[in-house]
Amino acid sequence: MKSPETAPLSHGDNGDFDVAVIGAGPKGLAMQHALQQHDVSSVLFEARNRAGAFFAPNRINRRTTITPHNLEILPDPALSFQTYLRSRSPSYQRRYPLVRGFPSSDNFRHYLQWLSQHISGLRFSSPIHHLALTPDGHIQLNRQHTVASVVLATGMGAPRDPTGLVRTSDRVIHADEQNTHADWAEFAAEKD
Repeated sequence: MKSPETAPLSHGDNGDFDVAVIGAGPKGLAMQHALQQHDVSSVLFEARNRAGAFFAPNRINRRTTITPHNLEILPDPALSFQTYLRSRSPSYQRRYPLVRGFPSSDNFRHYLQWLSQHISGLRFSSPIHHLALTPDGHIQLNRQHTVASVVLATGMGAPRDPTGLVRTSDRVIHADEQNTHADWAEFAAEKD
């Protein structure tokens, strides 16, 4: 089912945005960064109180290592994992050593939390429980915010649609459909 054409929204329209990103993991943060780089009015909602909740010790093995693909989420050298690691103290680096050259899940979670401090438009402790298509083709989130498009970045490998209501809408994309920063930049440019 295709949704009708929608007029762009602006940040000043009752707090509405052109794009809502759901999830503050690697791909959600990368998408929000790409949207900002293209001056797209966007907001990122994260259910938990911090970025990288997927990598929390109770959710994943603390010694799990992160793949190179996860480390290349942003092309900006100032926001790279290597820049983050250089900014950490020697005692931090001893406490969270690299495993075969890659960060552990703890180290990567800390990086995502650091990265979230350098990206604006993030709303933590803001779960999205309700998505609905409006008569004019926009998407309403939690009956409070209206956006033109939604990016679901709610889990590695298997993004979850919080409501299942808009799976057939071309206004909702899964972050896994955008696998490189070039894909994210192209998506952002389309919204520009």
